[in-house]
Amino acid sequence: MCDPSMMAIASLASTVVGTAGSMANAASQRSAQKKQQAEVSAWQQQQKKDRQAEQVRQEQLRTEADKARVAGLQEVSGEAQSKRQAEEEARLAEYLAGKGEASVATPETGAPIAAADQAMLSGQQGGDALVQTDLAKKISEASSGAMQRIGALAKVSSFGESFGGLGTMNPLIQQQTGQDIDQFNEFRRGSLGAFGTEKAVEPVQVSWSPSPLADIFSTALSVGAQGMGQAYGGTGGSGLPGTTSIIPTARPSFLPATTTAIPQGRVF
Repeated sequence: MCDPSMMAIASLASTVVGTAGSMANAASQRSAQKKQQAEVSAWQQQQKKDRQAEQVRQEQLRTEADKARVAGLQEVSGEAQSKRQAEEEARLAEYLAGKGEASVATPETGAPIAAADQAMLSGQQGGDALVQTDLAKKISEASSGAMQRIGALAKVSSFGESFGGLGTMNPLIQQQTGQDIDQFNEFRRGSLGAFGTEKAVEPVQVSWSPSPLADIFSTALSVGAQGMGQAYGGTGGSGLPGTTSIIPTARPSFLPATTTAIPQGRVF
């Protein structure tokens, strides 16, 4: 026969071991939960920081694109176009009047001048005074008319597709402005793509596994609880220690005809 006191001590020891093991597993699980909460909190802070930085970067790039737009509009404003047209008109007038370097004819390419024309233009002393006066007047009128026609031609050409004309410069300015705006918009799209990748990063997942001794602890706790019950509640109808009691088969008259089974205690 087993001594009830020794059984109680053994059962108590098993209960203590099982309870300690369960508490150790619970403490480990709580530690893992705290670590997970810390990782999630750090992830949330980083996400907030990245979102704020992206907002600042997007606003800066949008501002630069708007500056490029405003600069392009200023380049094609009425005042700016009038200035460019006047500069191009003056350049063309000098060029057409033969004052520019490109308009000077070399002896090889210059048109030959007739001898009679040379005599008329030289202002010879032997010519008649009336003829000389009339010739000078006609030359002056022709020169003045030529200059007027040259000025008119330069003015018209300055609006067209000459080297610096508005027809050439305005499309180039608009094209450059569009390229500048597209460049900053591409920067914005690239930054948004990088931010999307950062936003898709998940927080660190902390894994937790119970101790390999968890089953042993659980078994020890179960055995200890059952042993404690047998040690302290277990004298039966025979009166011998360590034996379980026997439920009498006779049913008292005040009990109902049928009863449900008593549920067993849960083991934690």
